[in-house]
Amino acid sequence: PYKCDVCGKKFITGVDLKIHSSKHTREKAYKCDDCGKRFIYSRSLKGHMESHLKAKSHMCDVCGAYFSQPYGLKRHKIGHTREKLYRCDDCGVRFIHFGSLNVHMVNHLKGKCHECDVCGAYFSHPYVVKRHKQTH
Repeated sequence: PYKCDVCGKKFITGVDLKIHSSKHTREKAYKCDDCGKRFIYSRSLKGHMESHLKAKSHMCDVCGAYFSQPYGLKRHKIGHTREKLYRCDDCGVRFIHFGSLNVHMVNHLKGKCHECDVCGAYFSHPYVVKRHKQTH
């Protein structure tokens, strides 16, 4: 058994003694896993953790995960639904991930040889480049 040198209380593990001893030394033994902030008392950590939960007000109805922003929840839910949110403007094919759409677009760019001299974008026809340049 482990014994506190200050008050004599006994503990089964050294970890329990260390946590207990922190109350005598004012050491902040309780650490928030979300932000790293430390606390002397477990009840203080508990109250602090509740503030994190309030900040994460967007909850996934499938698995219960919390998110602080709605877009975080939307991005997360794609993994559950496999919804294809990203659409290719050229051919209409849809993708789950934006990165997959970018890879797909490389294939379309191979046939586009008309370049905008302002931004470097490629297009399949010169009239499309002319129309595009009006946006600059």
